[in-house]
Amino acid sequence: MVPDDYSEFFVATATVAGALIGLLFVAISVRPTGASRSAHITLRLRAVAALSAFLNTLFLSLLALRPRIDLGGVALALGIAGLASMLILLVLLLAQGRDRQWPLVRGVMLVVGQGVLYAFQVHDGLALEANPGDASQVDSLAIIVIILFALGIARAWEFAGADNPSLLGALARVTGAARDTETSDESDDPARRS
Repeated sequence: MVPDDYSEFFVATATVAGALIGLLFVAISVRPTGASRSAHITLRLRAVAALSAFLNTLFLSLLALRPRIDLGGVALALGIAGLASMLILLVLLLAQGRDRQWPLVRGVMLVVGQGVLYAFQVHDGLALEANPGDASQVDSLAIIVIILFALGIARAWEFAGADNPSLLGALARVTGAARDTETSDESDDPARRS
């Protein structure tokens, strides 16, 4: 059971997640080559990581609004699905990203970081299964939702072609590694070549 205190929070997060998914699809339609199979793994990683974060928050929030829902089971299932998607991304990244070290390191950090959030979600789901009335676990899930929003927005921002808003992005610009990434991303996007 979800405490009544969280109803408005989950209504708001479901609304935000739906809107962000819509905006991500607009970004993908404007830059369709970025999410295609022919795009470099770095671009696809950004789109898939953002979509994974937004879908997780959307379904968790929507299902939390159902009366008498087993939120522990929902969090557990969504956390396992998120971990599986991050594992698949990690395998693809390691298989296809060997040609450029800096994007590979950044990509692995992104995937592992998001995977850790999904692992926390699995932990919270298991704790809620053991004690369904534990409001502290619901609060922990709410914090995970907020962090997933932040990660998803950052990845969508990068996918849209904007500067990397993270500390790692700033360090990459200072060290010059960002120029290598931007040059390779531009060469992967036929729209930028013309």
